[in-house]
Amino acid sequence: MNMKNKIAFILIMTMALCQFQWTAANAETKKIENEEELPAIDPFSGGSGVSSQKNSDNQPNSNNGLMNDLRLVGTILSINKKIAIFSARDGSAVNYRENQFITESTMLLEIMHNLIIVQDGNNKKFEVYMNNNIKPSEG
Repeated sequence: MNMKNKIAFILIMTMALCQFQWTAANAETKKIENEEELPAIDPFSGGSGVSSQKNSDNQPNSNNGLMNDLRLVGTILSINKKIAIFSARDGSAVNYRENQFITESTMLLEIMHNLIIVQDGNNKKFEVYMNNNIKPSEG
């Protein structure tokens, strides 16, 4: 009996070892598929529905004059630099720093964690949020 147990054990271990080697060899030969690149803009953000929204009467439309069809999509804050990242209608990304002109009449004054403050040609300040809301700045 003892000899039969040893032979059965050796046979089972040999089969297990062969299974592990076959799995390892098979894993190396599998082809790696290239992943598709994700679009630069979120396709689920609403597109035309967001761009057709209008602000109240005393605020300029964010897509026409003030931001020149740019949408705030992110901010990068470090000790030395602050950068605001905008997305254009065509999907391209544009970066601006503080005290830099976004359009001919709109200047980026301050970059914060989730919003930026811009100043238009009439020296009015506006807060621009990540969700594309533009509100007059009180401070």
